[in-house]
Amino acid sequence: MNLFSRIIIKLSFSILLSLLCACVAPGNRLDTAMVRTAAHSSSDDGPCVVGGVDLAGALENFFHDAMCTLIEIPSDLPAEAYFLEESISFDFSGETEAGFGRAVEIRGMGAEQVELVAAAGQRHVTLSVADLLSGQALDLTLENLSLVATSAETNAGGVAAFVENAQLKLAFENVSVKNNVADEGGGIYVSSSAALEPSELFLKNVELESNRASIAGGALFTRAFTVQIEDSFIRYNHAVQGAGIYSEDDSVLGMADTVIEHNQTSFCGDGHMQPEYGEECDDGNRESCDGCSVTCGVEIASCDGTYCSNAVVDECGVCGGDGIAEDYCDCNGSVFDE
Repeated sequence: MNLFSRIIIKLSFSILLSLLCACVAPGNRLDTAMVRTAAHSSSDDGPCVVGGVDLAGALENFFHDAMCTLIEIPSDLPAEAYFLEESISFDFSGETEAGFGRAVEIRGMGAEQVELVAAAGQRHVTLSVADLLSGQALDLTLENLSLVATSAETNAGGVAAFVENAQLKLAFENVSVKNNVADEGGGIYVSSSAALEPSELFLKNVELESNRASIAGGALFTRAFTVQIEDSFIRYNHAVQGAGIYSEDDSVLGMADTVIEHNQTSFCGDGHMQPEYGEECDDGNRESCDGCSVTCGVEIASCDGTYCSNAVVDECGVCGGDGIAEDYCDCNGSVFDE
């Protein structure tokens, strides 16, 4: 090998080494080399990436890991990982977190939203925040996710946040919340009480679609929150009151470039039974104690022929007495065994 060739090789090696060093220099990050997963933590930098099939458990663990400020959900986990048998529960309080604030972002990876499906009777996310010091808050962002319930099952809503003596800053960015069902806040429910500073809800590029509430807030129920909604769609939601948005207790609502359309109130009480919206009956009104409740559920008559009474009997089949509680009598002449 001549001298000229040796010089070229040395220069090429030096250039390659410089390029490699530049890729991992401070301020630059290789995601593949600095990823923390549920099974392995290789660095204090970089995102915490969920692995395995216990997505809820991994998210809860990462949420309480102070080093995890960005939690990522891959789009290529086993299919069963995205089906939530139980609600993802985040509890953050002064008692458990020493009163410190926390900022966390949970993000679906990839170009498409990562879809999470809640099982029957389960929410996607339940968030409890309590007893933080003044000026300290939980700042949580959910991004690039789709929170849905299958049409054949009834879950307990999309996301619910309960705040007491604390401040929460909750943001949804590029998120879809669809086909969820709850009593209040079918899609999103946020409630705050006894807070020194107002809690905040921010929705940007969010779709709240085909959610329903048996009482109020088909898409969104807010209590004592400051809410800002931008570049979003709220449509095809149902509730007795506030099919799109139901707001109470001095909530403040701001909105920009948002479409609200085709939301339907009073489906319960319109005289047309709609089982697909959870109705068991519909007698054309929204009153209880007449056989069909205010939420269109079937009521069972007491032995005196009325609903919602506390009738007692002196003997089975005789109403209006004060001897045997009606719960112990089938009103047809028989006493239930205790």
